[in-house]
Amino acid sequence: MTACSLGKLTAQATDFVGSVTGNSKESEDLQADENASTGVDINSLESDEFYVLHNGVYYPAWGANANYEQKEEPSDYVPADPSTRQLYYSEEEEKNIPTLYLEKGDKLIYYKDTDAVDYITFERYQDLGYTVPIYNIHATTGDTRYYIDLDEEMGCILPGSSLENIEKDVIEGQNITLSNIGRLDITKDIIRSSIELEGTDSTGSAYEEIDLKSKILKGCVKDETYDLEVYDGTNYLHYLATCNMHAFEQFEIYKSTDVTPLRASAWEVDIPDYFVTGYYRLFAKCIGSSSYTGLVRIVVGMDSYDNDDAESFNKPLLILDDGHRDIAKGAYSETEDLNSWSSTTAAQESLGYITDEDTVDKTQVATNQSTLKEVSMQTYNLTLMENENCTIKINPSEIDASGDVYLLVEDTVKQLTYDRIYNTYTLDIKGDGKCYTLVVAGLWHTYDINLTNIKSTPDSESLSVFPSYLQDFPSLDEVESEDNEEDNDNEEDNEEIENNEETYPNEQ
Repeated sequence: MTACSLGKLTAQATDFVGSVTGNSKESEDLQADENASTGVDINSLESDEFYVLHNGVYYPAWGANANYEQKEEPSDYVPADPSTRQLYYSEEEEKNIPTLYLEKGDKLIYYKDTDAVDYITFERYQDLGYTVPIYNIHATTGDTRYYIDLDEEMGCILPGSSLENIEKDVIEGQNITLSNIGRLDITKDIIRSSIELEGTDSTGSAYEEIDLKSKILKGCVKDETYDLEVYDGTNYLHYLATCNMHAFEQFEIYKSTDVTPLRASAWEVDIPDYFVTGYYRLFAKCIGSSSYTGLVRIVVGMDSYDNDDAESFNKPLLILDDGHRDIAKGAYSETEDLNSWSSTTAAQESLGYITDEDTVDKTQVATNQSTLKEVSMQTYNLTLMENENCTIKINPSEIDASGDVYLLVEDTVKQLTYDRIYNTYTLDIKGDGKCYTLVVAGLWHTYDINLTNIKSTPDSESLSVFPSYLQDFPSLDEVESEDNEEDNDNEEDNEEIENNEETYPNEQ
């Protein structure tokens, strides 16, 4: 028998014979607008959770069964045996994994009602495809037989699956021998039990197989049902096992500090521009606390996906060279203090591979310092129509949650409320027929102002009383004018230098 290749479990339907139902079918993907089967509005967000924001609805990252304790931050390294961290979803559960389509402008949001975010860990998982709902399969000496241990701390049978009755039927003990599936004896040929490494290591010795600690069956076809024969001691038991468990395994680790506060306890997490389509589990390290949640499915460069196409989710980014494939893979980060990935062990096609030409001249970097700019402020005189319900709405052209926008009603500040879903600032107020000043500070991009029952009256005298600390701030036009003058001065200086070089060549 030819073993089925990893990640292509549906490719060889003849590996297991004797399927009972023969009901293999195409995957039924959710519609793009639906995204996942569970979504909430902004008022239902829970602290310490990640959400995919898609079309105004928040879809939480979704956890599942695992073969490891899920509460702690993942290590900085993916071991040569990554099977110590696997996840298992039923077909129903995986419908809850939210999809973030980068091409559609979806956002990754972290909701935290206390503490500031330090960094985010993206723990990427390899898609192993579908199998029958048993895991943590152990081998006897010499791999002669395989069994599951019902006392396994992290479990061995997917809850709610077609094999859950095994735990109710046992009589003799807790170790259940797996004998036959689909009329095939269960041997190492249909157990995903080793990684084949080709070539030699850094000492010139041939690589040996790395025995995986967590084993699952391979070669079955999604949604097919098979005869499964097991033994409880010497008591024979028969079950129908359906291939409907989606398995994932730790693959790569990335860390990022690129998060933006959006007010009202929300943070936008930037997706690194080097990311590819894949499954990512999320961890937030905060100042004084942390949280570890479930998977999100990030889709890059496409507007749809296929659950059965494991290959499209498994493009590797962190690749060890031939001489180091038996070592752990470090976490990659563009922040030096978080980076554990070594360029000296990276293959040429890997993310993070560095040549001598790529080395940055630190002296050059030191000269490229940023210059702080004064805050910009624009003011608008507005007259509120008497006894009317008045509304001011500002729509920035880009995500710009840093603004401080308010109407000065005499000496009272009426703050415009920021809506992080629609990226708008809004104020509703009862009109009194008087003229007040609208202050827009901290918005660095263009924006539209929409007025309802309000007139723009730039020549009218405003009744607003400005705080003393605002009276000397420059307007946005003044700041831009100063910037242009500065640029012009720099250009003139450069021309002067060039002219001097031409007029006064170096004397020998």
